[in-house]
Amino acid sequence: SIIKGLDILTENYYQVGDVIKYGTVRGKVLSIGLKTTKVEDIYTMNLVSLSNRNIDNVEVVSHMINIDIPLPYELKSSKAETIIDEIVNKIKEMEKVENAEYRGVNNYSPSSIDYQVKVYSKPTDKVQVRRDSLTLILKELENHNISIPYQQIDLHNK
Repeated sequence: SIIKGLDILTENYYQVGDVIKYGTVRGKVLSIGLKTTKVEDIYTMNLVSLSNRNIDNVEVVSHMINIDIPLPYELKSSKAETIIDEIVNKIKEMEKVENAEYRGVNNYSPSSIDYQVKVYSKPTDKVQVRRDSLTLILKELENHNISIPYQQIDLHNK
């Protein structure tokens, strides 16, 4: 495990300040030693020590958040994209957002067309930025009188 600690330090697998994922832990790296890495869990704020021998299972968390916006099939794509552009511009203005961009249609779901937006923020801010973005999206769709589609079952009685 000392060799893995040296590998982390010399190969820059991750650095102090990065957010890493190991198993169920997502944490900000506080310190890197020869045997262990100390992280602060971004959800619980608990301090966690990870053995450096497990470096092969560690992921560095990116700055990107993918958000799909489900819109009804009845909504014309040109109007949908105009509304999404407005949403993206408002997300860009939010605190802790580095950037946001519209990426296009991501999926044809059974009850909606899913348009994808990418939002960039520090990994330590991703949880709250995602919540704030989803809230903003919901409010903007409500302002445009657009309901988020959901699967429904129609029953007909004879």
